[in-house]
Amino acid sequence: MRIAKTMFLIGCGGFIGAILRFSVASCFQVIGAKWKFPLGTYGVNVIGCLVFGLLAGLSVRHSYLTPTLRSLVFVGFLGSFTTYSTFSSDAVSLLQSQAASKALMYIALHILSGLGAVWAGEKIAMLAH
Repeated sequence: MRIAKTMFLIGCGGFIGAILRFSVASCFQVIGAKWKFPLGTYGVNVIGCLVFGLLAGLSVRHSYLTPTLRSLVFVGFLGSFTTYSTFSSDAVSLLQSQAASKALMYIALHILSGLGAVWAGEKIAMLAH
């Protein structure tokens, strides 16, 4: 019964994360279209990394999230909100369109920003008492 409840919560979190990802990415993509740059995927992934770091830091430091809520938030919501597969597809598309320098910049920016956002989120969480 507990596994079924956890799976249901992961599904609910995934539903909300996917809808929010579509909405947020669409807003970012309007700006990115000018430069033919996949800013939508980049935006949701950096935001997702920041939220992940913040909530992981708070959860470890202050035990704010139960294991079930961690599944809802990290696996369901953030797993759906962020998207590694779309990031990879965007990078391949840039490479195929003969935009190698733009593709390499996109890959480096994604990785460095994602790592930095998780780190920043954890540091912000450490400030919370």
